[in-house]
Amino acid sequence: MNLSKTNAKKILRIIENSKKKVFTCEDLVKATGFNLEVIYLFIENFYDLIRFDSSYNLKNEITNIRSYIEKEENKEAKKKERKEKRIGHNEYKKYKNFMDYVSKNMTSGGFLDTGYKLTKKDKKMLIYYLNKEFKKWFFGKYFDKL
Repeated sequence: MNLSKTNAKKILRIIENSKKKVFTCEDLVKATGFNLEVIYLFIENFYDLIRFDSSYNLKNEITNIRSYIEKEENKEAKKKERKEKRIGHNEYKKYKNFMDYVSKNMTSGGFLDTGYKLTKKDKKMLIYYLNKEFKKWFFGKYFDKL
């Protein structure tokens, strides 16, 4: 069972606010209401021998719990950064078609730049223009025959 960030914060707050010099797993069970096995699973992330040494002082692990919370917050921040920005309609209107987009962005001096790296935005724009031209070509041909 993994220790969640909220449970880690709860455990940290309880250990820090305790006036006891030695704070054991049994004290943590009383304070949190979690089962002793669950507490052992949580604390094993920081101290592997907790099952053999049940009188271990959990106040020694405060810095490790803080660093664990920081790592979890950094993971969440990375997930939030990954969200891609949407391309607005005005962005699509800047270019007439596929070739116009390629000629204005991916050429230098009239020649195709072979060192140009495609970004996610470029891929989305190119797919949009290709789909638009395909629909125009396919449906235009299809309806001309009718």
